[in-house]
Amino acid sequence: MLFFCFMRIYLLMRSLMVLTEFMSPRSQRICAMNGCEATTMFAIKSLMKKMPYTLLATLMSISTAVFGFQLRMFERKLSLVSKQNFDSIWNSFWNVIITLTTVGYGDFYPKTIMGRLVGVVICIWGVFIVSFFVVNLNFLIDFNNNEQKAYVMHQKLHYKQVLKKKAIDVLASAYQKRNVAIKEPDNQNA
Repeated sequence: MLFFCFMRIYLLMRSLMVLTEFMSPRSQRICAMNGCEATTMFAIKSLMKKMPYTLLATLMSISTAVFGFQLRMFERKLSLVSKQNFDSIWNSFWNVIITLTTVGYGDFYPKTIMGRLVGVVICIWGVFIVSFFVVNLNFLIDFNNNEQKAYVMHQKLHYKQVLKKKAIDVLASAYQKRNVAIKEPDNQNA
């Protein structure tokens, strides 16, 4: 039953979304003017755009706490038999963090059916969080239009300089060949 009590966190999170600026009456009007609805999903997407790293840190913290307590709850009764020390909440948190980040050292792992079920949910949720992090990092290093133009101009100038150096090398090589060719006939006549 305690497992299902943790499901109330979803309701809490959904209620908190109503308190954000993205589900206010003003947002409702703005969304209606643009042909969409200011739902919970709109609020989550908006928060992802507005403050991605704060949202990511919050998701990691809440996920670690919720899944850590659930994993400890299911695995604690087998700690002595399985030699997996889930009596310590820190080991449960460690297991959740390692599973969420898709590292999976294997030093602690669930043995019970419900513990493994929680582990599968942690894996799926971890893939979501890691992909969210990667997308945000990709967005962070993407150029805006002005930066893209500056980069292209920089590359053009760089390749222009390289082309000049190659042209100088070709001309110098041709000049040296010409001088060698001119001096050789003089040596043959003498």
